[in-house]
Amino acid sequence: MKMVQQLQCPFSGIVQKINISINDYIYDWETLFYVRKEDGKIEGFQQSSGGKVIDFCVNEGDQITKNMIIGSIELDNSPQASD
Repeated sequence: MKMVQQLQCPFSGIVQKINISINDYIYDWETLFYVRKEDGKIEGFQQSSGGKVIDFCVNEGDQITKNMIIGSIELDNSPQASD
């Protein structure tokens, strides 16, 4: 059974740069996109789990809010070197 994890952004702001597309494989702690937060600082969004991007629903310039679901990944459950 394949596990799916939602991507939930922990802060609000405007999406500045997106580094991923649907069907891309992402690695643990890879920076997926950057957000200009309300205080003007730019922060990268990272995901603690790797897998295949199956949904991504924001574009550069979009306003996002804290805890907003912005996509989902199909988790890679294969053993990693650190496991």
